[in-house]
Amino acid sequence: MQRPRWLIAAVVLVNLVVIGLAAVTIHLDLTGRREAAQASARMLSGILANEVDHYIRRVSLELQTIADEAARDGGATKPTDPAALRTFLDRHRTRVAGLAEISLVDPVGRRVLSSTGASLELPLSIGEMAFFAHLRDEAAAGLTVSRPVSDQNRQQRLLLLGYRIDRPDGGFGGAVIAILPSGYLTELFAATHPDPGMHISLINRKMEFIARYPEPPTMEGAAITTATSDETRALIETDTEAAPIHLLSRIDGNMRTSYLRKVPNQPLFFSVGIADEVFLKPWRAEGMRIGLLTAAFVALSLLLTLAVRRNWAEREAAIRALEEAHAEVRAHAERLDMVLRGANDGWWDWDILLDELYVSPRWWEMLGHPPKGSRGSPEIWWNRIHSDDLDRVRADLAQSLASDLTTVQIEIQLCHASGHYLPILMRGYILRDVSGRALRMSGTNTDLTEIRRFEATLQAMFDLSPLGKCRADADGRILDVNAALLDTVGMSRAELTGTILPGIVPQPGPGEEGLQRDRLDSTGTFGPFETGLTRPDGRTVSVRLRGVRIKADGGPASIYIIVEDISDERAVMQALEERTRDLARSNADLEQFAYVASHDLREPLRMVSGFLGLLERRYTPSLDAEGIQFIAFAKEGAQRMDRLILDLLDFSRIGRANTVLERVSVQTVIDQAIRNLAVGIEESGAQIAVEPSLSEARVIGDPTQLISLFQNLIGNALKYRNPDRPPVIRLTGRLDGGAWEISVADNGIGIEPEYFDRIFRIFQRLHTRDQFEGTGIGLAVCRKIVEHHGGRIWIESVPGEGSTFVLTLPASTD
Repeated sequence: MQRPRWLIAAVVLVNLVVIGLAAVTIHLDLTGRREAAQASARMLSGILANEVDHYIRRVSLELQTIADEAARDGGATKPTDPAALRTFLDRHRTRVAGLAEISLVDPVGRRVLSSTGASLELPLSIGEMAFFAHLRDEAAAGLTVSRPVSDQNRQQRLLLLGYRIDRPDGGFGGAVIAILPSGYLTELFAATHPDPGMHISLINRKMEFIARYPEPPTMEGAAITTATSDETRALIETDTEAAPIHLLSRIDGNMRTSYLRKVPNQPLFFSVGIADEVFLKPWRAEGMRIGLLTAAFVALSLLLTLAVRRNWAEREAAIRALEEAHAEVRAHAERLDMVLRGANDGWWDWDILLDELYVSPRWWEMLGHPPKGSRGSPEIWWNRIHSDDLDRVRADLAQSLASDLTTVQIEIQLCHASGHYLPILMRGYILRDVSGRALRMSGTNTDLTEIRRFEATLQAMFDLSPLGKCRADADGRILDVNAALLDTVGMSRAELTGTILPGIVPQPGPGEEGLQRDRLDSTGTFGPFETGLTRPDGRTVSVRLRGVRIKADGGPASIYIIVEDISDERAVMQALEERTRDLARSNADLEQFAYVASHDLREPLRMVSGFLGLLERRYTPSLDAEGIQFIAFAKEGAQRMDRLILDLLDFSRIGRANTVLERVSVQTVIDQAIRNLAVGIEESGAQIAVEPSLSEARVIGDPTQLISLFQNLIGNALKYRNPDRPPVIRLTGRLDGGAWEISVADNGIGIEPEYFDRIFRIFQRLHTRDQFEGTGIGLAVCRKIVEHHGGRIWIESVPGEGSTFVLTLPASTD
């Protein structure tokens, strides 16, 4: 039993070691995350401080130029040429992004002239401001920055930057004042793409808030002296150049890892920080995972050890399980190391003084090599950069290192292990000493292969699209165009690119084009709308335009436009409209002809019928049986022709333009049709059932025509009944969407399927007159009535069992 006890002691020792390793790993993970957050804040504060310093120096240069010009003109008291000077001021204002206004201020602080014509309203006069007094009293004053002020309406915070104007005699000649809205600084902060959860503040020596990202509503327009920690206040008061801070925020009550950095040569300080909770949350999750794995390992090892004590025969199995557990711990350690090494991009670190380069395992893996970190000379780079890029990359790096920049971004091509080259975006941060000398540069390499492939796909879709497409600026100047649009406008790519194509971008003005321009300005989109483009040969092409304005970060907006040639479509529509008008005229003529012909034909028929009656009364005694039969045949034919003409007259009246449609109760028109057929119903012994739902049905139609419709359908059911059984007729209906679907079903003789369409044609009969009387117009009248009301009619029938006529009528919405 000695060996099991020794094994238990060993297992306990191992468990303690594993627990200790887990604790160390969790601690190192926390330290690494906090250091990464500190480094990110330090890097971003350096970038922002340099950006703001560079921006202020640019403003200073422009204001100094204006001040020198104003000094030569005798100061800012009374400009000799205000219009030219205003243009001069505005030209210098537009050279520096973000400036709202540049003004000339006379020696007593009055604004004499503004670059915009109408000066921004301030809560107090410039002459009452402390920074103006400094400009006035200090002959050697350079660029002077004011305390933050609000405009008259307290809508935005403003920063005033002034430069003294010296008269030729050395006296104070006024000042040149530039007004910078703090909103531009917030946009400048956002353009650096801070990490999620990161906060950026710009503060002056008086602890006053100038700009902040993200902007907290409670801080708008107020000083932040109450929100600044004592540690931050002490660092600012001692004019500390840069220092890390770990403090409790008085704004949101969160612990923050921050970095304070002074803007060079200015009384301004950047505070860049990230809430500890941002990196503590994933750290806790990782720590929980490591703890669970460690606990699982400890539990497993103890269970295995107890099993060994119970049965020495299981010793080998317990050892194997312990080895597997150790392998899991080692695998977890490797995964943890990968997490600590960073994101998916390959990273590198170049010690410039030692000329030594370290590249990460992922850097090698991106290039198709085994993932193993290595250290060596920068030749690791140079030997793999494409020869076409080598000189450019060396020059760009040398220029960046020699300048005062702290960031560098270069696109290069690196050789893959298989021999092809990958497009790579190389981004780095340059660490400098107090004298500005570059000491170290660290950064990442991002593989752009998928991005380039996606861009190529989009370009191919653009070029091969059957619709005309182009990219233009706001004035309509073509920047890019595809083949379909070149074919539409009849121009070559060289002729069209860089020129303004009138009409391609809607311009302000009256009419539809002006409305589309308003949409473009307000929503960023326009169209579709139709207009015309003039080709070089003078022909105007009808097109349909739609577009969207897209603005890339930091670049000018472009308008992407789809141009659809609708010349053929318009020609087809015009031909269709002409054909429709011709058909309308033809139908009107045919209806008028049928109406007139019906009236005119009845007159000779009435005469024939009258004389046949005279012959029958006067000469019947003198005629034999055959003559009497001939007269009867003639009278019957005349009567049948008269009924046919009357039916034709009714048919021609359906669908006339003067028909008035109104709200009609379906139950009412069915009841009237049944009353009209009362004699036939009584003689046939028919049973007619009307479903109760039809009492609620209301449709839009002509009551007279609808009565005729149901009278024909019910009359047909009576006429074509089965002689072996009394007729049973059922009328049912249901509301289907916006129409009533009504069925008239009978138990008559039925119809063969091949005649379903034929029976709705005019003068089409399926039986002889000896079998069933009629003119063959009734169902044609039914179909014309239904179609005139915007519905349709069809039949469902089984020969020998009966037929069901189904029709739809538009429902009334009242």
